[in-house]
Amino acid sequence: MAGGGDDAPRPADHDETAKTSWPELVSRREIKAALAILKERPDVRIESYDFGRQTAPSEFDPKRVVLYSDDSLVVVATPKIG
Repeated sequence: MAGGGDDAPRPADHDETAKTSWPELVSRREIKAALAILKERPDVRIESYDFGRQTAPSEFDPKRVVLYSDDSLVVVATPKIG
């Protein structure tokens, strides 16, 4: 029986090529942005905040994508892991 060597597949959360920010989603509707992120990164969760009124928790979370949107639910800052 083979042992777990270096060529064993890595879990998705250790993928160094995984996307960590989505600047192309600025100016998109919040729901469409969230769906686009989850399509590319089903391993993360989305947290949405009102820009200028709320801030994301200060501790880094590699499984969280922070979305800031305005009163019209349009993304106003680059969504990113954090």
